Amino acid sequence: MNKNRVVLDTNVLFSALNSTTGNSAIIFDMFLENKLELIYSDSILREYREILNRYSSRIDALKAEKALKAIEFLGVLCSPHKREFVTPDIDDHIFYDAAMFGYAHLITWNLKHYPKESFILSPDEFLKLHG
Repeated sequence: MNKNRVVLDTNVLFSALNSTTGNSAIIFDMFLENKLELIYSDSILREYREILNRYSSRIDALKAEKALKAIEFLGVLCSPHKREFVTPDIDDHIFYDAAMFGYAHLITWNLKHYPKESFILSPDEFLKLHG
């Protein structure tokens, strides 16, 4: 895995936009400062938009739109191959696939939704290793 490449699960992006001081926000700021490459796919961007719109009452709409524009402008778009693995939530496959394709760390607050692999980390774990 490339230590400077990350895929952010939607829960991490949501958390980053909800707080300016948490570890999710620190990781997103590292991306905005070009310290990290954020890998995303069209499916991930659709998921981000859907979730941020669904919870628009909890997140500033302008801040969310700016974050999505930054991801599109500064992030690295990929077209990963779909892999077969079992997760409690089928929507999580897109993040795993992008991380595998981009040789990136997958950052998530829902570690239990993914297989136990060294490239899948919580924001806290990621910052301990790479912060």
